[in-house]
Amino acid sequence: MSRLDLILEKMVHLIASRFEFQSFLLGATIPTQIYEREDEIRAKFKVHTRESIKKELVKELSKSFSKVTNKTINYVSPDIRINIAIDAEGNPDINANASPIIFLGTYVKRQRGFRQKELSAYGKASGNRCSERDKLVTSNVDSVEALIISKLLPITGGENPKFSWIGGEDRNSLVLGKGRPFFLRISNPKVRSLKGNFKFEKAGITTRIIKRVKEIPRSPIQFITTTKIIVESENDVSKRSLNKLSVFNNSVVQFDTRSKMLARKIYSIDAKQISNKKFNLFLVAEGGLPIKQFVGGQKYIHPNVSEILGIHCECILFDVLEVRIE
Repeated sequence: MSRLDLILEKMVHLIASRFEFQSFLLGATIPTQIYEREDEIRAKFKVHTRESIKKELVKELSKSFSKVTNKTINYVSPDIRINIAIDAEGNPDINANASPIIFLGTYVKRQRGFRQKELSAYGKASGNRCSERDKLVTSNVDSVEALIISKLLPITGGENPKFSWIGGEDRNSLVLGKGRPFFLRISNPKVRSLKGNFKFEKAGITTRIIKRVKEIPRSPIQFITTTKIIVESENDVSKRSLNKLSVFNNSVVQFDTRSKMLARKIYSIDAKQISNKKFNLFLVAEGGLPIKQFVGGQKYIHPNVSEILGIHCECILFDVLEVRIE
């Protein structure tokens, strides 16, 4: 207890100068010998109601640290958690870990050739990145995820970024309108707030961070997507045949994901002929509809465009015009 000023000085130097925070929670671990001596004293003098030395240590340090830094003690959801480990000689080892920050943002993609997700070492797209890949900040990136991370990780000083995407698109798809929303969780950040209306643009991708949120919604997020689809048919398709697609207006299609059967509502569909074997589809539907399968007529989605037209069709490109969260 005679070393409280020394411990406080180290806390201010190691934590207050490195982390941006408004609230904190302090914990401590002390040597077993101190617990044993305390138990002996309690037993000898029949002391049962006083606070333990550990609680007294934490209480006094918390009060002093709060006063010096002008930060508040928060027992429920602090910005940082501080732990002080005291060794047998009374020397402190101070560690701090910041609570994750979660951003809600959007991105607009006006240039083709960018994946949505970064590829893992195994070549599969993933919203999680291992610690080695967290350190990769390069201008030679070809995914939306990598572009956002290369900007936000250096600013926040955080690690282990994890995305929750509101839908997805192909590498060659554009994302227009107000953009596609996403949630980004960053662990152990040194900086918790972004100045003003944070927006950046690179390689035809404009990212805007709208706000910080407390948590990512646990239930599936409902959203509606407006999509422009370029379709090519195996045989000629007349304008009259395209009118058959109006059957999809205010309809429901079902598809099998191997684990369960899902359904998505189609609010409207509009077909515009480009040539004898090519046409555009403007589709407004619930998010999560597999566009290529819906056009191509794979067996596990019903009904589909190829089935209604009686001609095999293929989606050669689709662009996202709008994504709206319900």
